[in-house]
Parts: sequence; C-alpha cells; structure tokens
Amino acid sequence: MAAKSPEAKARAKEHARVKALERYHRPGGKEAHTISQRRLNQTPEGRAKKAARAKKYYETPEQKAKRAEKSKARWADPVWRARNAAQVRAGFLRRNFNLTPEGYDALLASQGGLCAICLEPPHGKKYRAHVDHNHVTKKVRGILCMMCNQALGLFKEDLARLRRAMEYLEKHK
Repeated sequence: MAAKSPEAKARAKEHARVKALERYHRPGGKEAHTISQRRLNQTPEGRAKKAARAKKYYETPEQKAKRAEKSKARWADPVWRARNAAQVRAGFLRRNFNLTPEGYDALLASQGGLCAICLEPPHGKKYRAHVDHNHVTKKVRGILCMMCNQALGLFKEDLARLRRAMEYLEKHK
C-alpha cells in the first residue's frame, strides 16, 4: 500500500471531523456518543441535557422517598443536628424569607429583643422568635413570638376579623 500524500491525509482528517460533528448534531442520533462525554458536557446543549437527566432522575418517587428517608436519619442523629444547626437555620432563613442570620438578629435587636405585638421576649429556648411575613408579597414585617404569630395565622391575617375580635373584647370587658 502506497503512503498517503499530505493533502490526502488532511482531507481524511477533515472528513472524519465533519462526520463526527454530523453524528453529534443529528437529532436523537444514536451515535452522539462519538464525541467524548467530557467535551459534550462543556457545550451549553450538553450541560442542559445533563441537568435535565439529573432532574428527571431525582424527580422519581423512589428517589424522593430515598432522600426523605436519608434526611430523617440525619435529623434523628443528635450529633449531626448539633453540628449543622447553624447551617440549617441559615438555609431556612434564606430560602423562606431571603434573610441572613445576621439580618434576623439585627431585626430582632431593632425590636429590643421583644415580640413586635405583645412586647414580650420569646417564650423559652425551644421557641425561637418567628419571622412574620406577608404571604402574598413575601415581605418580612417583623419578628413575633410563637403565640402572636399563630394568632395572626388563625385570623388569616384579615384586618376585618381582627377588628371584630377587638370590638368583641371591648364589648365583653
């Protein structure tokens, strides 16, 4: 067999590159694996596909149950709870109220460490002061004790109900 000329080698190399790209870009093509997985994940399309696969995997009921069981096991471990309490609290404040622990402490300090409604300190170590927020706008209004926070919730944050309750109490002193 005769040696290929440099031009023939270049043409063969370019032909192989074009074929690989055609297989990669073929919609639903079985041969998309011809380009390495590492290079595929570096493209925006590849990253999107990988994220979609991961999301689909973690959305299965089996995986949800497995994650819930694992979470329960962690919370049942007092050592894990003690070691991660600050991190869990910070995540809870960030996810639910877009508030940092420092922001929470500053808000509580601005209220003198007292509930914004009853002007009493939070009741006991177990019952930390609650973040009161508007459930529609998600805007934080202040820090309340557990009882005042529950009272607002039971009145469904309805001013008319609260006024009627005040009138009722005034009437029946």
